[in-house]
Amino acid sequence: PFVRDERVVAQLGLTTPGPYCVFTDIDDTLVASGGAKGGVKGSLAGYDFTYYPHEIYPGAAQFGLEVGRGMTSSTPPAQVLLSARPKLFSLSDTSPDVLAWKDVAEKNGVNWGIDVTGA
Repeated sequence: PFVRDERVVAQLGLTTPGPYCVFTDIDDTLVASGGAKGGVKGSLAGYDFTYYPHEIYPGAAQFGLEVGRGMTSSTPPAQVLLSARPKLFSLSDTSPDVLAWKDVAEKNGVNWGIDVTGA
């Protein structure tokens, strides 16, 4: 179980221990983008050699839940996903991302996930 350490709270200067609403980028943050080799202007941006295109990075959903909880064991608001290319990401209740977040919520016994309507 969660144990709040007041020394950490004081050191970090935290005034609100959580929960927090987490906003995060999708491309190459939560999901491998599957971009073309060479990326933008010849860089490696947008191309991850270690994962298949559109594969969710391991632990991404659990990490979002833990950051959202902050220093509490409370259920945080739904995570909001952002993208510079929103037309490429259509979220619904059956999207792989949404289902992965629901799975993490179930395993942690909370009613939490991705904000599909506000994204």
